[in-house]
Amino acid sequence: KGRLFADTKEGLITRSINLTRDKTASVPRPSLHIPAPGSEPTLASTVFEQLFKQLHKKHSLRMTGRKNQLWEVKMSGEGARVLFTDTIDQGGWFRTSVRSLCNDLQSPPLKMADGETATPLFLQTPNFRCCVGSGEDATERYVPNPACVTGAELERFTFIGTLMGAAARFNGF
Repeated sequence: KGRLFADTKEGLITRSINLTRDKTASVPRPSLHIPAPGSEPTLASTVFEQLFKQLHKKHSLRMTGRKNQLWEVKMSGEGARVLFTDTIDQGGWFRTSVRSLCNDLQSPPLKMADGETATPLFLQTPNFRCCVGSGEDATERYVPNPACVTGAELERFTFIGTLMGAAARFNGF
C-alpha cells in the first residue's frame, strides 16, 4: 500500500536533514541569568523567556556541521553558581537549559514586570488536573491555552514550534 520500510524511511529522513544542514552558520550563544534558588520567579527570569528574547527571529536553530548542540549556553547569577560548577558548556548546560525551558512552560502563571499575572501558554489537561481516568488518560499532559491570542503570545507559540522542529531534526535535543 505504498508504505516505506523503516530502513528506507530513516535513510530518506537522514539525507533530507543533511541536505538542509547549515554548514556556515555559527552556533548561537545565549546568556542566561539564573536567579538564586528560592527567590520569587518572574516571567522575565524564566529560561524560556530569556531564550525567546535572545534566539527568536535572530537564529535559524538549524544544526550546523560543527556542533552537536543547537546553542551554547553561558549561565550567570547566584542560581548558576549554586547549581553548576563548570564554566564551559560541553553539553550539560545545554541539556539543563532545555530541561528548564520545558519546566517553565509547565509552571503556574508568573508575575510580569508590571505586577500583572502572565497567561500561561499551556494548561494541564482536565483529566490530569482533576485526577480523572487511568493509564494514559491520567498522565501529565498539557494543551495550548486557547486564551493566548495576542501577537506576543502567538510569537511565543511560533518559537515553540521552531524548537519542536529543531528537536525533530536533532537527536541531542
